[in-house]
Amino acid sequence: MKPKICPFCEQDYIYRYFINETKEEVFLCPECDSLWFDKKDIGSPKGSNYEDTFTERGIALTWSSELYQHVLYE
Repeated sequence: MKPKICPFCEQDYIYRYFINETKEEVFLCPECDSLWFDKKDIGSPKGSNYEDTFTERGIALTWSSELYQHVLYE
């Protein structure tokens, strides 16, 4: 298996995060802030971005809001 590269920026890997405040699992590219709620949607228009997602949920825009878990593999 190889790490999954972000299909948008192609500059970093996709990581799985857990948002403590909402108990949601998300998949995020830390380089371009692309974010998906379902790994099968990675690369599709169903994605969002870190800032919009956290703002909509009323969560502070700090990296301490998530608990890093691991890089996603293909």
